[in-house]
Order: sequence, then C-alpha cells, then structure tokens
Amino acid sequence: MIPYIIVLTITVVVAIYFLWKWRDKLEAYWEAFFTCAFIAIAAPFIFTPGTFWVATAWCIGLFIAAPLLAFTACILSWKKFRPTSIFFGSLAVILVLVAIEAFIVEPEHITVRHETLFSSKISKPTRLVVLSDIQTDIVGAYEREVLERAMKEKPDMIIMPGDYIQTTPAEKYFEQGKLLNKLFKDVKLSAPLGVYALGGDMESWTTLWPQMFDGLSATLFPDTKTVETPDFTITGLSLKDSRYRCKTPESNKFHIVFGHAPDFSLNKPNGDLYIAGHTHGGQVQLPLIGPIVTFTDVPRKFAGGCFAKINENPDKYLMISRGIGRERLGAPQIRFLCLPEIVVIDLKPSK
Repeated sequence: MIPYIIVLTITVVVAIYFLWKWRDKLEAYWEAFFTCAFIAIAAPFIFTPGTFWVATAWCIGLFIAAPLLAFTACILSWKKFRPTSIFFGSLAVILVLVAIEAFIVEPEHITVRHETLFSSKISKPTRLVVLSDIQTDIVGAYEREVLERAMKEKPDMIIMPGDYIQTTPAEKYFEQGKLLNKLFKDVKLSAPLGVYALGGDMESWTTLWPQMFDGLSATLFPDTKTVETPDFTITGLSLKDSRYRCKTPESNKFHIVFGHAPDFSLNKPNGDLYIAGHTHGGQVQLPLIGPIVTFTDVPRKFAGGCFAKINENPDKYLMISRGIGRERLGAPQIRFLCLPEIVVIDLKPSK
C-alpha cells in the first residue's frame, strides 16, 4: 500500500503543477484529472496485495486525491473558466460529503429493522432477534451499544449466523474473543426460547470459536444439525452447507433454517423461514443498482438485505441481514447507503 500512496502522491503533485503552469488552457484541467484517475484506478493492481487492498486504494484515490485535485482545479479555473470551476468545486464538495457519510456516519449508525411473519404453524406470538456479522477487530462501545439495543427488544429467541471477530494474529483474535464473551455476559445475552449460534467465514480456521459463548446458555452449531423445541424446529448449517444446496429434515412445526451464507436458500430446502448474513448488504449500495458486490449467488435484490417470500405454496421466507459490523483488515472501513442493522422478526399466528 505504501508504494501506491507514494505513486499517487507524486501523480497529484505533478498534476497540480501542470494545472498551475497551464491554467489558461481549458483542456489542461481535463487532461490532468483523467490522467490522475487512470493512475489511481490502475496502480493498485500493481502495488497492492489483494482485492480488498485494491478497494482501499481506490477509496484513497477517490476520497483524498480526487477532492484535492478538484479543489485545486476549481480555484485555478475560477477567473477564466467559471462553469468548469463550478463543476470541479461541486465535485470536491460532493466527494467530501460522501466520505463523511461513508467512513464516519454510517459504519456505526446501528438501526433496528422490524419484520412480521404470519403462519398457521405459529401457536403464539414469538419475537426473534437476528444478530449477524458482528465482525469486529476491537470489541468496544459500539458492540456494547448493539447488544444492549438488541436486548431492549425483549427477544424470545436470538439467532446469530456467524462472523464475530476478524483480526490477526491468532493471539489477538482469541483476546478479542474473550472480550466478546465478557460483553455477552455483561449484557446478559439470553432469551426464553434460546440463543442459537453458528460459525461463519471468520470462524472457519479454528474449532475454538465456541469459547466465545462459554458460560452462556446457548445452542451452538459447529456442524449442521437440527434441534427440536416444543414449538419450533431449528436447523443450523455449517459454513459449507450454507454455501451449497443442502437438504433439511421435514417438520410439522414452524421450521427455522439458518446459515452464514444465504446460498442454501436457492433450492428452497424444507423450512419456513431462512435466515442468513454474510453479504453485509454489500456495504456499499448505489441508487438503482443496489449492492456493488455481494459474494453470493442469490439475486442482488435479496443480497442487499431482504425479508421476502420466495415460494408461494408452501410459504417460504428469506431474511438476509445487512449485518452489524463490516469487513476488516485490508478492506476499506466503509458503509454507504447500507446502514448496519439488528433484525427483529415477530412471528405471529395467522389471522
């Protein structure tokens, strides 16, 4: 990343000098801007180690280099090329405002999404809270706020589809895991009908992730299994099974099937409500387009966060959460038009 920053800095400095020297030529502004844009887009493929680092490099170019260059072009072109100056000035302001929203406001602006599902298999109202993709590298005030807000919803059941800690090295991972376990205990993470948790991508490299739930009354799913309660059948999927078109047992009770990734829903296995996370809603969504990337095969309109009926007879519903945290390590710490969320699903008897 450092070589990329050096290259980008040199490019911007040269471009600013070029603009100052040729400020009386209109084409100079566009040549400088598009040259910098090309280098900012292409250079990460040479100077960064992987996909997420490329995205981070693009963010540096878009939200630091581009506003600086646009602001310079705005000042230098003001006297002779007023419309060009207004364009570049507006672009600089827009990019700065988007950066504030994406990097400062949205990433920890937790929301609560309420959904309602009616079913003849439900005998009494039940409140289900989904806490997906906590995915933090430092357990702190934000995670405490999220869990306290979740408990204020008075859940009858809590579903946790994986991805709790994302950090390296292993020592730090387990250190943060212990802090998360302590936080679970501090907020008294529990529900009358149970807490159900499984592992996601961040837990795929270790069999020790269940230690995050030590001392808690929680049902864990290191592998795919089905548990029965008086009113519900609950199937938790392994990470592998959540990514493939797995089979689930039949049940006369209301059947909740949850996995980390939502791909298992594509073949509509036995179940009434499918729950998944993993996509983070894309983290970045654009108007009319939705999430830019989703890392799943489910339709984009679902991957961005959904609660949707996907089969008429019998009724089957899919809920994908936008998640609580965000991708860490080399990824840009960003959310845009994709607020993190706690999902509350009220299950009610059919009217």
